[in-house]
Amino acid sequence: MRSQDGLTLIEVILTTVILAVGIVGVARPFLETVSRLGHLNDRLVAGRILRDKLGEIESVGSANNDNPNYNVADTVIVADKTYEFRTTARDSEINPRLKIVDFSLEWKSGTSTRQLIRETYVYFPPSKIQSPK
Repeated sequence: MRSQDGLTLIEVILTTVILAVGIVGVARPFLETVSRLGHLNDRLVAGRILRDKLGEIESVGSANNDNPNYNVADTVIVADKTYEFRTTARDSEINPRLKIVDFSLEWKSGTSTRQLIRETYVYFPPSKIQSPK
């Protein structure tokens, strides 16, 4: 009998196929995790933008401003991503001195559009009450 010093072509091909399947099995969860981290980062940025805008809106309600405007549309660009921001105000059924301000923030994430919506109450002293237009 002769001893074999190397591998046959079939052994090499079979080993390569097994290795390729293993690499794909490990790479897929990694790529999904990277995609989800990107989505979570977008939501964190959107949350920060909304908190900043919320602070601006609440400070206008408490400032000496006889004609505050809460119907605003704005575009914010953060790290080459465009966020479309809108606010609308409506009267509260609870108290005529309260306005309900709705916040909406939209951005593109891949092929889909994402949206974050919040609302807050803003108190107006009697001289500052304005109906939304």
